[in-house]
Amino acid sequence: MYRDVIVFVDEYLKTSLSPSEVIVRVPGGTIGNFTLDVEDAPSFEPGENVLLFLDEDTDPTTKDLDPMHFVVCGCFQGKFSLTEDGKAVSEGETVELEEMLKLLNVSN
Repeated sequence: MYRDVIVFVDEYLKTSLSPSEVIVRVPGGTIGNFTLDVEDAPSFEPGENVLLFLDEDTDPTTKDLDPMHFVVCGCFQGKFSLTEDGKAVSEGETVELEEMLKLLNVSN
């Protein structure tokens, strides 16, 4: 069971994709009265600003299911919520966004 989350893209940092939105497939979801919560799966809030580390879906049960989609690398570890004061937060860890972006540029 999974759910697809549409993420509107402001900027791509490590790829040259052009779509203004991407679909992120997240494990878990609700069908009828049954809900499956997956402990390590990232959660998303409407209007939330995020920095995501995405990869191709290699799960044999979902990779070929349309629409074209990505998965978050490392489950919740690949999703950072961005704060208005310039920080990136993931599961209690807070990093200065500017510092994170510098580190990402070093690995180019």
